[in-house]
Amino acid sequence: MLLAYDQILRRHVWIHVMPPGAPAVAPARRDLARPGRLRWLTGKRTPVECWDAYDAPEGLPFETIGPDRRSWSAVRFWLFDVARELDAIVADHGDIRLDTEYVWITESSRAILLDFWRPGLPSPASTSVGPPSRLVTSEAYAFVRRIATVALGDKRSLPLHAHAFLEQLEQRRFPDLKAIAAALQETFGRRAVLTRARRGVHLALCALAPTCALLAGLASAMVSGAFTAAGIIAPLAFSLIITTNLAVWSAAWFRGGLMLRAFDIAVVTGAGQEASRPRALVRAIVAWSPCLFFLFAILVGWTLVGTAALVFMAAGAVMAYRTPERGLQDRLVRTRLVPR
Repeated sequence: MLLAYDQILRRHVWIHVMPPGAPAVAPARRDLARPGRLRWLTGKRTPVECWDAYDAPEGLPFETIGPDRRSWSAVRFWLFDVARELDAIVADHGDIRLDTEYVWITESSRAILLDFWRPGLPSPASTSVGPPSRLVTSEAYAFVRRIATVALGDKRSLPLHAHAFLEQLEQRRFPDLKAIAAALQETFGRRAVLTRARRGVHLALCALAPTCALLAGLASAMVSGAFTAAGIIAPLAFSLIITTNLAVWSAAWFRGGLMLRAFDIAVVTGAGQEASRPRALVRAIVAWSPCLFFLFAILVGWTLVGTAALVFMAAGAVMAYRTPERGLQDRLVRTRLVPR
């Protein structure tokens, strides 16, 4: 394999050099114009020259891509491209080498199946890689599953819908490759990661009612001129009690909370499965317990302890914003937040 540069078209090309006498590329392969395969450009067959030129998209071999770039937001497109191309090969009764060494990931995060050893490296020994073989659906299905397993080794941070897709794939619930591609295409419009912005808005809305209650208490005190702790804290205490109860019981009913579900966020276990109702309830109790401790401390006159509880709540909110997937309560209960 040679990397060359076409000065007329100003683009890189890969030149596949073969021994003299090698057969020409079949017409079906020369005319192939699918996004999952390299486009054949030209070739030459003479007693001394035997080569074919193909497009050379910028990218990397699949197996050299590090874990930091193997996120679900990218891998779902790789799996879609591979499944769609393999389905077309099966339909055409075509030949292909099913090996991860022959998967190329472009800079635009799309997957291409190569017909030859990955560019930039010397060809392997003839005993290490077999010739192309006629593809059947069962082998293609297993290869898609292999790509998913290699790319997504750590499933803890996967969105809930991604985890469900992988379970269906591993249990062979998809009837064919078209069904796999269709299921992946449905995920393109769904969120792949939980961002700080989304988590921040969620936290702000959770604190909206208590904050408004505190401001109402301050405004009432300013109007009446009676700046008493009880008058200012009473609306806040009432709001915290209502908010805490709603948050805790809705966490048990909705497996995480009504607000989390409204933001399309799921609470999952370390294995990536949705948390049970008891576990979600414990998580909510841990998350909101500082509020109740704050109220208790204020009521019995422990000002310093109440202030410490308030600071602890603020620190927990900052930590949840900085690490959206794992706030303090998630670390204690061993859960994680992911897109639903």
